[in-house]
Amino acid sequence: LHQYRHRVDKEVGYDFALSNLLVQFPRNKSLTPVWLGFVELLIEKAKKDPKYAATIAGIFEGTYPSYDVLTPSFLLKTLGQAGLSAGNALVAGIKDPASISDAGTRFIKGIKEIAGIVKEDPKAHGKWLGNTFSNLFTVGKYTWKEKIKPALSKSK
Repeated sequence: LHQYRHRVDKEVGYDFALSNLLVQFPRNKSLTPVWLGFVELLIEKAKKDPKYAATIAGIFEGTYPSYDVLTPSFLLKTLGQAGLSAGNALVAGIKDPASISDAGTRFIKGIKEIAGIVKEDPKAHGKWLGNTFSNLFTVGKYTWKEKIKPALSKSK
C-alpha cells in the first residue's frame, strides 16, 4: 500500500492540503466578518474577470487542480482587487470624512468583540490557531516539494 499512498499523495496531496486550509479558516466563527470580507473581495474581482470567476469556482468546486490555478497571476489579481477596494474606501472617506470615523468605530468594535470571544475560550482559539499553522505548513511543504524545488532545479 506504500506505493498507492505515495501516488495518491503526489497526485492530490496538495489539493487536499489546500482544501483543509480553506476549510480551517472559517471554523473560527469569531472571524466570520473577516472571511465574508475576503469572499466579497473575490466576488468583486470575479464580476469583472470571467477567467478569474472560473478559477474561483473551480477552486471551491474542487474541479481544478490547485497547482494549475493558484498562479502568480491569480494571486496578483486578488491583491490588485484588495488594493482597488482599499482605494475606493479611501476615496469614499475623502468625500465623506464621517464615514472614516464610522468605519474606524466599527473596526474597533469588531476587534473588541473578537477579543471578548477569544477571552471566553482561549483554549479553543489556540487550538484553531495551531491547526491553521499546521495546515499552512503542510501547504507550504507541498508547494516547496512540488513547485518551487523542481523550478529551481530546472533553472540550474
